[in-house]
Amino acid sequence: MDPSYNSTHRALLQAFFAHTTLPTAHLPALLSSIHTAADPDRPTLPADITQPDIDASIASVNAAIAPFDYEIRCVHHQSSMSRADSEATYVIVNCTSDPSTQLATRFNADEVKFVRRVLDLMFDKMNFEGREVCAVRPSEALRVAKVRDSVGGTQIETLNGEGVGGGVASSLKLDQAERVLEELKQEGWLELSEAGFLSLSVRALAELGRWLVEVYNDPEAEEDEWQRIKTCEGCKQIVTIVSFHCERREQQQTTPCYDTG
Repeated sequence: MDPSYNSTHRALLQAFFAHTTLPTAHLPALLSSIHTAADPDRPTLPADITQPDIDASIASVNAAIAPFDYEIRCVHHQSSMSRADSEATYVIVNCTSDPSTQLATRFNADEVKFVRRVLDLMFDKMNFEGREVCAVRPSEALRVAKVRDSVGGTQIETLNGEGVGGGVASSLKLDQAERVLEELKQEGWLELSEAGFLSLSVRALAELGRWLVEVYNDPEAEEDEWQRIKTCEGCKQIVTIVSFHCERREQQQTTPCYDTG
């Protein structure tokens, strides 16, 4: 353990575990409170906290939690045209997680399967070349709440052709599915746009980004071949909103930030 890792870093880590996501704008006040509590005789004001102070604190925490497969990542919302540090959001993520492990402590097995079907709908069934849409309407998501196996009726298949049916064992009642979607929104996994589409939030993309690429992209595809999950060549973040161009992409004059939204 780095000897410089101290109680202020532990308090910051506890704040991230409590909130999961913290905008940059909230960190000066948080860090000033932590430092003031650690040394009441020398109060620290929010104005005293600079971006290098934030970066140094995050780096120290990341060094301590890396052996446990956790990391605090700096990300930007896809709809933000700026990639300035002041517009960023910090998210603590489990580096080895997938939807099943992330949601297993919160939802039962049938509910987790329902979430997987919604993700398949977003990134596979509703997302294809010429119609890149990594989002679904709530009504479309609810249609996959109840599925039957090939004997009882229609079976939804994942990208690799594996069925996600299983009859009653993998089905939910409509009110159960509605509750799951609502809880995913409240917990910051899903966002509902003004146009009425559900999509993955900043938190979800930061947490599941690598998993999404592994599951929905073809690892043997050619460099210029179409893929379901895209990454901005400028900011190196996953994008799921078509035709957004990030500030860093413009500076580097690289490929547009194409996405599925």
